[in-house]
Amino acid sequence: MDQPNRKLGFENLDAWKLSMELTNKIMMLTRTASFKGQFDLQSQLNRCSLSIPSNIAEGEERGSNRDALRHLYIARGSAAELRTQLMAARNAGLVTHAVCAELDGLSVRVTQLIYGVIRHRRKLIRREKGLGAEDAW
Repeated sequence: MDQPNRKLGFENLDAWKLSMELTNKIMMLTRTASFKGQFDLQSQLNRCSLSIPSNIAEGEERGSNRDALRHLYIARGSAAELRTQLMAARNAGLVTHAVCAELDGLSVRVTQLIYGVIRHRRKLIRREKGLGAEDAW
């Protein structure tokens, strides 16, 4: 039986879609020969990249704007963590400057999209409380 089209849901968020693309690229990168013997960094890159779409998804499915915001902030923090780990990998000679720049740019774009969802959720919370724009956080 086909599921009805869902307008809402984490699968339809551009932030989630792009973060999944980023996660796939990171996982492919960490399988390359340059990461052989670098288990700690390999594992950390995979875990923090996967944390981004996972937290977006969890927050969206929690059912409250406050829970969603909390998970979006965690996702944003994981994106910053990923960028730091990529710089460390580049500095250690495990990743070329070009690959690091591409993945860093993708991570920055994901962060921008997450911030857009954060702004949307904040507006919803203000509306729930009956606050106007001047009462913004």
